[in-house]
Parts: sequence; C-alpha cells; structure tokens
Amino acid sequence: AGPLARQPRSMLEQILSSRAGVQLNQFGYNDLGAGRAVVLPQMGGVQEEYILGPGDEIVVTLRGQEAGEYRTFVDRSGRVILPKLNPINVAGRSFGSFREDLAAAVQRAYVATEAFASLGSVRQIRVTVGGEVNNPGLRVMTGLASAMDAILVSSGVKKTGSLRNIHILRGGRRINVDLYGVLRGTGGAQLPLVTDGDRIIVNPL
Repeated sequence: AGPLARQPRSMLEQILSSRAGVQLNQFGYNDLGAGRAVVLPQMGGVQEEYILGPGDEIVVTLRGQEAGEYRTFVDRSGRVILPKLNPINVAGRSFGSFREDLAAAVQRAYVATEAFASLGSVRQIRVTVGGEVNNPGLRVMTGLASAMDAILVSSGVKKTGSLRNIHILRGGRRINVDLYGVLRGTGGAQLPLVTDGDRIIVNPL
C-alpha cells in the first residue's frame, strides 16, 4: 500500500495562515506525517556503531597463511565463537569494537593472517513507539532500523507532534532525536539505530 493521505490542515496552520494572509504549512509533515513501508537491508555492510546482539550472523574471512571463511551467530550469551580463538563477548558492543578485538585475537592465534568481518544477517528487535504518532504500538524491526524507520511504520507523526523533540528511552538513558537534519538532507547518517526494548516517544509540539 502507498502512503496514507496527507493530514488535514491543523489549527496551528489555520491560525498562522490567517495572521500572515498566505497559506502556511508546518514544515516536514508532508514527508513524515504519513506512514510508508520501510525496506531495510538484511545483510552486508553496517555502520561501525551498530550494536551487536544475540541472533546477528557474523561472517569472518581469514587471509594470509591461514585462509578460510567462517559463519557464526552471536549466541544467547552474547559471544562469538570461532576456531582456535577464545570466545569474544560482543553483546551490547559496537560492530567496530568487535572488529578490533577480532583482529587482535587473530594476530595472537595465527601467523601472518588478517581477519575481515561483515554481517551475514541481522537479528529482529522489538521497539515501542508512542506519543504523537498516528498508529502507536509495538513494532518488530531489524537491528539496522533507526527511530525514523520505526516512526514511519507507525504511520508517521501527527501535526500535534514535534519532529525535533523525539526521545529514545533505553534503560535509564534518554537519547534525543531531531528529524530536521533528515528533512534538510544534513543529518540522516547521524540518526541512532534502535535496539531491542527501546521506547520511542514523539513529544507534543
């Protein structure tokens, strides 16, 4: 299905348009005020800050004196287990941090061998989206989803909701999200990825 119909003109738009004598529209709601399907990659290159967790598939390629390719999943204990290496604890750590530990472990275990890691497939996570969205609730996403992806599959932000005052609640932490960077084409790459159990709250305008 395509995106939902655009939202009707809000009271704020009506009041300010009347004062200005021209039709004014709230910025960004034509793009983020309606839902749409979100297609996320299930494998391949990932951001260095991607947080690994149980269910992620890791592909490790060894080149040099020792050569081969190994596929393994992050186990329920949050470890990656590979031949001749001690288990590497990765749950809750970034993919970049895991790559550094893997390179060091391979240098210790093998002679003249380099290791390269990529993500084979991505685990599924569950996040809750609430506040000023058109369809709040629990969403099943992939580990590569951002807060904006979760909002879009929740049918977008109401015109009563802020695009600049969005919070991700993660344990005892609060992460602030401002979607204006996405709309202006300046900050999309900096949107944080969501993790299992996150609560995404779109605050009132």
